[in-house]
Amino acid sequence: MQIDVHIGIEKTGSTAIQSWLQHNRDVLAQAGILYPRSLGERFSANLAAACQRNRRPDDLRKVRGLLTQEAVDEYREALHEKLAAEIRRSKPSRLVLSCEHFFGRLWREEELTLLRDFLTPFATNIRIWLYLRRQDEWFLSAYSTAVSSGRVAPFHYPALGNERPMLHYDQLLQRWSAAFGREAVHAALYSSACDHPQGVVGHFCQWLELPEAPSPRSDRANPSLGEAQLEFLRQFNTAVPPFDEAHQPNLERGDIIGALSLYNGSGGRLAVTGEEGWFLERFAEGNEWVAQQWFEGASARELFGEPPAAVEPGADSDSAEEAAALAIHLWRFQQLRQRRAIAREQAALARLDIARGDSDSAAARLQGLAEDVARQPSVLLARAECLLAAGDAQQALASLREGLSLAEEGAEHGRAATLGGEPPVGSQIVQELRALEQRVHEVGNTPGGLKKLARSLRPKRRS
Repeated sequence: MQIDVHIGIEKTGSTAIQSWLQHNRDVLAQAGILYPRSLGERFSANLAAACQRNRRPDDLRKVRGLLTQEAVDEYREALHEKLAAEIRRSKPSRLVLSCEHFFGRLWREEELTLLRDFLTPFATNIRIWLYLRRQDEWFLSAYSTAVSSGRVAPFHYPALGNERPMLHYDQLLQRWSAAFGREAVHAALYSSACDHPQGVVGHFCQWLELPEAPSPRSDRANPSLGEAQLEFLRQFNTAVPPFDEAHQPNLERGDIIGALSLYNGSGGRLAVTGEEGWFLERFAEGNEWVAQQWFEGASARELFGEPPAAVEPGADSDSAEEAAALAIHLWRFQQLRQRRAIAREQAALARLDIARGDSDSAAARLQGLAEDVARQPSVLLARAECLLAAGDAQQALASLREGLSLAEEGAEHGRAATLGGEPPVGSQIVQELRALEQRVHEVGNTPGGLKKLARSLRPKRRS
């Protein structure tokens, strides 16, 4: 059986790829491809944790209770049995794994050997797939993630010798080639993948010859913040950190990242006044080797492009205008959030009206809602019930489908930033939307069937 292992690297669209693989497990299964749940629901992090060796437990191990090397070894053996059982049930012809922690956490030769030995009993052929991103761009993206997680220190490139060893791509490729063979390791440029018509996910599917399936709405499964948003958030972290003194989530933060990700200000890359060239110089020789060995004799400059020109910091007046614009955006965001909360309350009351048989009052409650607050799953569900009561199955279905699309998007990303900051969408609303959609399809667009369905929305009175 062929096994394809996507190892990232980190900051190259891995989350979007993994969301696609998770969402399309059934499509892959129909083509004989297994994206195994035993190794992780969204990505294969269980296997990355199981192959760590002789090091202090990190978060991957701690969350799984693997505090000793003996515990890791026992966990790996049990995981091997779970994967074997899943393969026996599914009978696939091919396995696809994805986890950027293969790149970021398995750095020692013996750890890659453990990964290879874990997979070899199932495999006739193992292939390794990874994207490479110019190191300065990778570091800027990592800084953005750190600030989103609570970092308060300003941006700076590390001193010579303190950069992350994993960013020396020549060493990375040599290490994986030594473990799996040079012909098994396939590298592509993240910048080229971004230029694909369907983005990184489309490039990945084409590269690995995966079946066609619906792609996520965006390759940016993680929020992307520009320079102004990042600096605002960094300073915000000093006053309102992610966790309180009891190490519990700080409720005062709200969805600050979701709010900032919706801001369409000046944006732009982080201005570092030309330090990229100095930072990239330490990788120049290794990048040249990578270009020659993995990209048909290209030069590193041809491969990664020219370092960006220096960007001078904005004038004080520009900074003040940006700060004011951000403050206005956050104020409007909060006002919109409050209005949407009121709209959800009105939707709940409208459903109670329908349950009492008063569809006119329900329709009146929903009629005055502005479009920016009406596009919420719970409001669209209430609107669909009103339309069914009025006998308009076609419009009811349209409302249900829009509600389902929004609800599933919110559930997939863990929060509903696209809905203007309302709380994460729970599974109950998704189930209610799907159930009503199915019932509309079952009764068809007949007056009698619709009347019966509308009556069923009212609870039976007890005698």
